[in-house]
Amino acid sequence: MQIVDGMPRRSRVDLLAPAELAIHEAMIAVENAGAHPLLTEAVLLLGQAKNKVADHIELEQKVDSSDSLLKSHWSGDSRVFVNKAD
Repeated sequence: MQIVDGMPRRSRVDLLAPAELAIHEAMIAVENAGAHPLLTEAVLLLGQAKNKVADHIELEQKVDSSDSLLKSHWSGDSRVFVNKAD
């Protein structure tokens, strides 16, 4: 997790990437739709999606920031993480 000024980057709306911001706005829209267990579950799932996008963004930044790190990508099966050297 990337820390900026003592806070996680993903917790600062001003530092969100466009994809993260879109999910954040979708979470707000669902929260404003009313109170129901299904809506609560939807917000939780959107939160998980936002965290996955943040993980990807921070991974890409980490890979880009150091030539010594392995280039990383996801295989066709989203449960399998594959590291490949250049």
